[in-house]
Amino acid sequence: MGPYTDQSDETLAVQAARGNQEAVSALVRRLSPRLYGFLQRYHPDRDDCDDLLQETWIRAVSNLDRFDPKRRFSTWLFQIALNLCRDLARKDRVRAEYRKDLQEMRQGFTDTKAEEKVDAMKAMQAIETLPLEQKEALLLRYYHGVPEAEAAEILGCPRGTVKSRLHQAVKAVRSELAPGEGKP
Repeated sequence: MGPYTDQSDETLAVQAARGNQEAVSALVRRLSPRLYGFLQRYHPDRDDCDDLLQETWIRAVSNLDRFDPKRRFSTWLFQIALNLCRDLARKDRVRAEYRKDLQEMRQGFTDTKAEEKVDAMKAMQAIETLPLEQKEALLLRYYHGVPEAEAAEILGCPRGTVKSRLHQAVKAVRSELAPGEGKP
């Protein structure tokens, strides 16, 4: 336990903005695992995730003077990460790498039953076909457990919009997984 374990992220961010490098280190140690998990879900390529993690922290530390300590630091940090992810997603190579990773995952499922493998692959493929806004909301809420209110802040939209995107995403994934169910 270090001297910063009892301080909030927001307090550490204020100290870091004043030049306290130990506060920066404490924030990086505390938040990097969760941030990296988010980045992995968004961009499964390990090299991209490493680069995005580093770039997120560089931008965050460089712009600490813009952080509003009345807000949650983790939300602000995730907004930076999401913007970087969106920038990377605009490049054509990301989709190609993601599809390659899906192929590797298909081959890598050795410990599960065949039916579970097929279901998992169908779910991943269904999520991949979602519009970007729905995919982002779904990943934040269900893969990372981010509350809807915080997801709304990260995505820069009202909570109702997040709820709507989640509803549409779940509906679309269910439709892909069980076509024709619930239709007359």
